[in-house]
Amino acid sequence: MVVQETGNYILEQQAFLDIVRTAEYLQSTFSDLLAEHGLTFKQYNVLRAIRRGEPEGVKVSQIGAQMADRQADVTRLVDRLVREELVSRHTDPEDRRAVRATLTAKGAALLKQLDEPVISKHREQLGHLADTEIEILITLIKKARGESAR
Repeated sequence: MVVQETGNYILEQQAFLDIVRTAEYLQSTFSDLLAEHGLTFKQYNVLRAIRRGEPEGVKVSQIGAQMADRQADVTRLVDRLVREELVSRHTDPEDRRAVRATLTAKGAALLKQLDEPVISKHREQLGHLADTEIEILITLIKKARGESAR
């Protein structure tokens, strides 16, 4: 029996649909904020991953593991950020086969400029939930992904 054809949803299906709808809504409104600053959601995530690796930067090959979108083409994203002078690329002094990415002054300034608006956007999106509700939500989302809660 195909559940959708009956008009009745099993709990797991309803949860799945609600998660997808919510993720699309949250990402869409967040992407609107980033677009005002000339960035896509994926580019912003690359910049954040690089900032976490500062001051020595981060290996380009390791950025993908830190991305919200695991399917992102990191090399292409880094190339674009280099062209926009937000990121610089250089050979890793400890492993000449590896390439590291660091933020340029322009990239660091853009992230700093975005810090407060990003926090405000997240509060706008989820501020109606109590802290304990957000903690429960985080735990349940991680559990749904098969990750440990903490």
